[in-house]
Amino acid sequence: FKGLQKKIQKMISPEDEISISEKKRDALIRKRKLLGMQTLSHQYIKIEGIEDRCKILISYGDLLLVGGNNGVYQVEEDETEKIISDLYINNIIADKNNANLFYVCTNSGLFIIEYLDEEWEITEIESLNGEIVSNVLTNDTSIWAGTNDNVFLVDTANLTAEEYFLDNKYSEAVIIKEFNDRIYFLLPSQVLSYSQVQDS
Repeated sequence: FKGLQKKIQKMISPEDEISISEKKRDALIRKRKLLGMQTLSHQYIKIEGIEDRCKILISYGDLLLVGGNNGVYQVEEDETEKIISDLYINNIIADKNNANLFYVCTNSGLFIIEYLDEEWEITEIESLNGEIVSNVLTNDTSIWAGTNDNVFLVDTANLTAEEYFLDNKYSEAVIIKEFNDRIYFLLPSQVLSYSQVQDS
């Protein structure tokens, strides 16, 4: 191998060596320029006012709702305002009929937030206080709320809740879905459907 390398070196003139090294240098400069252009093509800007681990983003008009481990934030351009404080947020769900209304599922219950006259009106569902609420399903008159064990049916007129006990063998979130006007409860080990006739 060394002998072959010496033969190749003898075949290459000093001018060729210079041209090869110049080509390498030019290629390196071009690569650096490209890398420089790539690094300057974008930048990350921290949203001030949020010192939290966030996992939920909901767009609402010109606003952004952010759900984190310590509350719900409203972001508008460069301004941040905390709407709900000191609560672990599991989910933020927009109402089907009212574009200004959202359901905030937390580790301590369920909250309804509504944007009225450039202010957030916050209502706590007191009958779900202390429950780990993971998701909701809504209609015109009621709210189904899924917790780690059971589901609750909340009457929107008086915000009272009725608990429906499920055979949930694991303490994990009950997910509620609707398909073809029928409500389903997704548990870790089974899927149940709700029958309004039997109410069970």
